[in-house]
Amino acid sequence: MNFDVLRSFQDSLFDYGIAGNDLCVSVAGKNVFRYMTGWADMEGGVPVTEDTIFQMYSMTKPITCTAALILYERGKFLLEEPVSDYLPEFKEMHVKTENGIVPCKNPVRIIDLFTMSSGLNYDFQSPALAKLYDSKPNFTARDAVKALASEPLEFEPGEHYLYSFSHDVLGVLIEEISGKTLGKFFRDEIFDPLHMDSASFRLTEKMLPHFARTYPFVKGEPPKKALPIKSSPLFISDTFESGGGGLMMTVNDYMKFADCMTNRGKCPKTGARLLSGGMVDAMRENQLDENRLKSFRSTPARYGYGYGLGVRTLMSKGQSGSAGAAGEFGWGGMCGTYLLMDPQNRLSIVYAMAASPSPNTEIQRRLRNIVYRAIEE
Repeated sequence: MNFDVLRSFQDSLFDYGIAGNDLCVSVAGKNVFRYMTGWADMEGGVPVTEDTIFQMYSMTKPITCTAALILYERGKFLLEEPVSDYLPEFKEMHVKTENGIVPCKNPVRIIDLFTMSSGLNYDFQSPALAKLYDSKPNFTARDAVKALASEPLEFEPGEHYLYSFSHDVLGVLIEEISGKTLGKFFRDEIFDPLHMDSASFRLTEKMLPHFARTYPFVKGEPPKKALPIKSSPLFISDTFESGGGGLMMTVNDYMKFADCMTNRGKCPKTGARLLSGGMVDAMRENQLDENRLKSFRSTPARYGYGYGLGVRTLMSKGQSGSAGAAGEFGWGGMCGTYLLMDPQNRLSIVYAMAASPSPNTEIQRRLRNIVYRAIEE
């Protein structure tokens, strides 16, 4: 293995516009490469270290979907069941049509939440949410979901793919079925068994010195002044545990989850099992029909990929330009986090940075391509 090109690439990102970044590569459950460069807090003179805590944003989603599948494997629900069987606010939904807003013909099913086919959108400033912000500043995820359910859907459930609040609803479903808050369920079922000690929905005073500040991204210009710490919409309530994007943690801790899933649900270090191997295989199997695949593949970063139970999944090496194996799966986050899990090659990649708006599609695939070459040299 030769990672010289990878180090050089990471070092080049400061001049490209990224304050600091952190990358870990694991093969067969063992870290074969770890490199950090740049700053977690330029103004404070704090470099990126192994203790740096990054907001994972949408890399929360694979953990939420895994948590839901833990309950699924315990017989707590079936994928085709209506969400309203557990969350009654989804019982009488309406949908936008050319003829105005009309009652939905089909229920929102649980599988529609997994596959972003629910008809929900990702509008943080929708009328119902805006009203909630004003009326109840410390709202919970359940409060947010009730607000979302009061608004018309963008399309009939199951008909299209649209990135949305679906996994936030899935997080509330986990709470309803388990009788625990999402954070408590994550802690009991995932974080403690895998020793993911830094993982949290809450940014505490103890975590602040290690927290990676987010910097505005301007392509080709070194970063300047950090954004306010609570500039993210996910910080809008102290009690909102977002299954779609609320987690923060170190790269080391996220890699524990990645290695477990790459090993088909069993942690190679602790022996803890999150899911059966067959369930991980089901999770990374494409669930979208041709119509929904067209919507999913709306950006070059998704060419050649499908979408499984909450994760992208590689379907075509040629179309994606990836050297990975079919079924390589993962996701990314709003400010630059990236997850890749490849069971066939026993490869896990966890990458983090904090830039807004993030040039995800320009950096993540380059990292992926360099890593696959590096592990064969």
